[in-house]
Amino acid sequence: MDSVESVGELAKYLAVERRPVALLARADGVLQCEVAEKVLAALQEQLKDSAALSFATFDAASARDVSAHFKIDSVPSVVLVDEAMGIVDRIVGADAQAISSAVRGLAETSSTRLQRRMLALIEAAPVMLFMKGDAEQPKCKFSRQMLAILRENNVAFETYDILSDRAIRERLKLFSKWPTFPQYVLSASRPVDRSIRRCNKRPG
Repeated sequence: MDSVESVGELAKYLAVERRPVALLARADGVLQCEVAEKVLAALQEQLKDSAALSFATFDAASARDVSAHFKIDSVPSVVLVDEAMGIVDRIVGADAQAISSAVRGLAETSSTRLQRRMLALIEAAPVMLFMKGDAEQPKCKFSRQMLAILRENNVAFETYDILSDRAIRERLKLFSKWPTFPQYVLSASRPVDRSIRRCNKRPG
């Protein structure tokens, strides 16, 4: 699991994750915290294919502003936090069933929203290039190569920076059954120029 040390760090984390987080308030040497952490680690593994949630921890004593923000009175506490850092739910203690039920419920809701958001991005252009960086500032050689291929073939396309959105990045890997980027995806509802067929190869 990831870890955060301040409210500011959590805000930056959520801005890139673009999905809710199951956040564990913990303390060293507390047996129940170890139990709760193991429960969350198991859920993280079980739910990884949905890409719908992040999982993180913080030390309730040292990350005092995080504890104050979420009004942590005891540990362990699992706080389910949305993308705007609002509290969706809270489970105090290490009740595995309660934690699992709350986390799975949020994962289901988040997964539905994420699927809709991904499909909306795909349908935003006849060809959507999911890449590292953008058309003006590609951030890897393979993204630069794919941009060159599309431009050389006069393909109309839009780009989306997957480095700015971990939720879309992970969900798209599952959608396309391909683990790396860049990837281009064709709209199902928009007309696509035949020249895209000449680009049906992956750089690298």
